[in-house]
Amino acid sequence: MRNISKDTTPSPGQSGQETAGGRCSITSIHLGLVALNVLIFTLAIAIGLRVHVLLSNQKLDACQNDRAIEQQRADQLNRTLVRNIERSNMLCNTVRNLSESLCPRGWKVQKQKCYKFSKDNRNWNTAKQQCESQKSHFVIINTLEEQNFITKYVKDKIEAYWIGLTDGAEEGKWKWVDGSTVR
Repeated sequence: MRNISKDTTPSPGQSGQETAGGRCSITSIHLGLVALNVLIFTLAIAIGLRVHVLLSNQKLDACQNDRAIEQQRADQLNRTLVRNIERSNMLCNTVRNLSESLCPRGWKVQKQKCYKFSKDNRNWNTAKQQCESQKSHFVIINTLEEQNFITKYVKDKIEAYWIGLTDGAEEGKWKWVDGSTVR
């Protein structure tokens, strides 16, 4: 029998550890550890990116939900506003119709006041008595708007109309039929 001796001195670049298939070098173990570290690091980055994307998507979804809720609130507010405007218009029309229905037939309505433009040829005193017999009085013009309304109506008419202005108490001192002075 021959004695076979094994060389137990590792050559440069070898670890000196034996395995069933031969020897492993330290370099290959280090490369394996580096590769494992790179793999773990890459996996950690991938997981971190995935978590970041998920959180970003959650924030985006929350923002979109908030935006949708705000849009719904704005839409509801607009619908409420439109309904209120429609109700207001209906109320204005109702008031207008009521004021018109409160005026006798043939009278004109302006700002919830009734006006009758009579074509009767009477003197001032007789016409005034006729107005009073209808539970009315000659017009007393208090605003420019009222003056414009009356002027517009009588502008192109041939007839003359009496108003509630007189100097009957004292010649040249004009007063309205309610006793107020001309402004």
